[in-house]
Amino acid sequence: MNTSRRHTAKGWLTVIAISTLVLTGCGRQGGTDAMEPAGAAKPAASPAAKAKEKTEQTPSSPTTEPTARPSAATKKPTAKPTAEPSTPAAKPSAKPSKPAPKAPFAGTAPFVNINRAWTAGGRTYVSVRVAEKKINTRFDTWEIIPGTGPFTTVPLAKNARIGLTAQVRGDVAGHQDYELLPYSPTQFVTVFNKLDPAFYNGTGFDLVVDASGQITSMQSLFRP
Repeated sequence: MNTSRRHTAKGWLTVIAISTLVLTGCGRQGGTDAMEPAGAAKPAASPAAKAKEKTEQTPSSPTTEPTARPSAATKKPTAKPTAEPSTPAAKPSAKPSKPAPKAPFAGTAPFVNINRAWTAGGRTYVSVRVAEKKINTRFDTWEIIPGTGPFTTVPLAKNARIGLTAQVRGDVAGHQDYELLPYSPTQFVTVFNKLDPAFYNGTGFDLVVDASGQITSMQSLFRP
């Protein structure tokens, strides 16, 4: 009977002890929580900490962006090449005209024989052929070598200067045979047509012909 009561009393003591330990633990926890103010604010983070936190949260971006691809507009030409003219260049309507033939003896000073002289339409003409003159050392005079080939008609300028020696003009009182006396173109025609044709090849003339082919100067060669 006593033993049974002892066991019952120990069981209750054990239960009480366990309950006490549980209550004590709860009380301490509650007391600790009660010591901290309910509305106490947490300490503010420092600027350095914020910056570090922001750096950690923000993903790092590449320092350089990839080079942009050329747009389609840059690949294509901005403008089409200028179209070629639809019509070909005009060809010359006509061939260039040939230059007019140069007048006989134009711009020269030939030595000639004359076989004819005449006047027509107010102009004086002579028929000439190139000859050659050289000095005859034996007789100290000029020697005339007639040319060959056809004679050519050449006009005299209206104001042509003509000088004639005695072999063509004949003797003139008061003048030497070698003197060149002046004559007009019409006077020359008169004087020349009085000559014997047999002397034509032995009579020579120095001419000056201008660029237009007119005789501007004529002088007969003196031969004794």
